[in-house]
Amino acid sequence: MNLVNTKAKLLRRKAARIEIEQALESTDPVKQLNAQADLFEWEGNEGMLEIAILGAEQELATSTSIMADLEPQRKYAHLPILEMAQAAQREEWLLEFKRRTENYLLSIGTIPEDQLNAMRNHPDFESNLVPYITNVLQKISVDKDNIGLLTNNRALISG
Repeated sequence: MNLVNTKAKLLRRKAARIEIEQALESTDPVKQLNAQADLFEWEGNEGMLEIAILGAEQELATSTSIMADLEPQRKYAHLPILEMAQAAQREEWLLEFKRRTENYLLSIGTIPEDQLNAMRNHPDFESNLVPYITNVLQKISVDKDNIGLLTNNRALISG
């Protein structure tokens, strides 16, 4: 539930209190009893929404402050948040595909068709992934000890 909805609920709660008070003045004994039960429930929850709203406002202020402090340090800080997320995801997938390239070529000697198809959909396929795949293939062909290529959990090719 977001903060605005909670504030709306608080207003409805105030309106419910007025309705309870009106029902308590009814001449119908059933309405009076139901109103008394509603009043007990209302009083039992009194102050809870106010506490929730205060807590949410404090949490939002803290989060906003932390985000403002971190903003200059984030990667792609020069971009708006949506474009930053897209740039980060693009880079993340590029690195993931490089890692998969190494794993597939070292383990089975080829990149499965479905993985190659996914790689081809990446915007940096021709400019970055194809040269990387070529370099990995070359490194594997030169170094006959493929297990030695796995040491230190580092990328085979920098870049």
